[in-house]
Amino acid sequence: MKEYMKKTLNYYENNAQEYANNWTDDFLSNYDFTVPDIFLSYLDANANILDLGYGTGRDSKYFLDKGYNVTAIDGSQEFCKMASKYLNLPVANINFLDMDYTDEFDGVFACASLLHLNDTDLPIVLEKIYKSLKENGILYCSFKKGEASRIDDNSRFYNDMTEEKFTKIINNLNGKFHLLKTWESNQYKSSTKFINFILRRRNMTKIIGIFPTVRIEEESHPYHKRYEFIIHYPHKIYECGAIPMGLLLDHGHVSKEQLDLCDAFLLPGGHRIDKSVYELLIYAYKNKKPVLGICMGMQTMSIFSVILDNLKENLTIDNFLNKYTEIIKDNPIINKIDNGEIHDVLLADHPIRDAFHKLSIAKDNILYRIYQEDIIDIVCLHTYEVNRVGSLFKISAKSPKGVIEAIESTNKNLFWIGTQFHPEANPNDKIFEYFINNINEKKY
Repeated sequence: MKEYMKKTLNYYENNAQEYANNWTDDFLSNYDFTVPDIFLSYLDANANILDLGYGTGRDSKYFLDKGYNVTAIDGSQEFCKMASKYLNLPVANINFLDMDYTDEFDGVFACASLLHLNDTDLPIVLEKIYKSLKENGILYCSFKKGEASRIDDNSRFYNDMTEEKFTKIINNLNGKFHLLKTWESNQYKSSTKFINFILRRRNMTKIIGIFPTVRIEEESHPYHKRYEFIIHYPHKIYECGAIPMGLLLDHGHVSKEQLDLCDAFLLPGGHRIDKSVYELLIYAYKNKKPVLGICMGMQTMSIFSVILDNLKENLTIDNFLNKYTEIIKDNPIINKIDNGEIHDVLLADHPIRDAFHKLSIAKDNILYRIYQEDIIDIVCLHTYEVNRVGSLFKISAKSPKGVIEAIESTNKNLFWIGTQFHPEANPNDKIFEYFINNINEKKY
């Protein structure tokens, strides 16, 4: 064991009882468990948690009482003896540098424990935490706020932290973690400032192809013709642990070689539906690849489903477009909604919060499984609505005025979801997380 670790650990071995005396049942009954609750908000019920540096077992007990499965490890033998008795649970006396878990935990809770690691050992332990987490697992960790490392009067080593410093450490781990949340707190009812971090293990095996918002300028200048990508979409994909990949068209067509690289596709909103997006949907339909359509993306999926029901010929792009022209001539599938002008004003002059409205969700569908509520607030920015869908979809949500706001596939082997609203504009929305987590599942 390294010398700085020995001195820090010796302090806790010699003062473990004093720590235990401070954490009495009376004290804990009034203790603020806000930090553990924030951590738990990112986990499902009955998740597997590693309490890394549990001390006397305060947080492990809290997790156990709420029904979570807890593995607890600490470097102090004295803490292990106390925590084992307190928790009535076997605990492990393991140095952080020696732990060796693989894909075992949904969350790792490291409250004021990693702060005793120097700049050399902290990245090593973070790599071990990454290895211990399941796909898209969550890490919580906290440090005393400060610029540099130091040794206190009790010979304990502290690696004080700022958000900038910690971000550099995370960035040097080659994209293994995505930083979700940072906040400051005064823990233990003291004046000491702590800085807290919530991170997600990135799943670097799933690639989400993003169809571009096709924007063609009317001018003849060759450099005024371009494809655009809205930054919110790749940000949400990264946040949920996958890799976004922009799909670049070749003379107006999508390349099969690009599509083959993708595990799923995102169809965002835009100003005009380009025929190449139907090439993508035909490919995804035939290859059973998941699709998430947002705003105009949902409208495109709805059109696709209606044409599919009426197509008697083979599903090729030429046959599809011919049937599309025939059907929409007399019976358009999308039309401008009555309050479309209001939405235009919202986009131009109003804050995003003004675009929220209520949404009614049917209970027998994926959307209800995601939100666990039948009425939610969503961000509505569209000026057109879908007036019908084909048999490929069922309608899963409507606005109070009856506008179709969400659809999902009726085919259990086809993971397609469309939302007329904008989940990327709501930081608390869970659609992206659900979509990415279930890409490789057989049942949706």
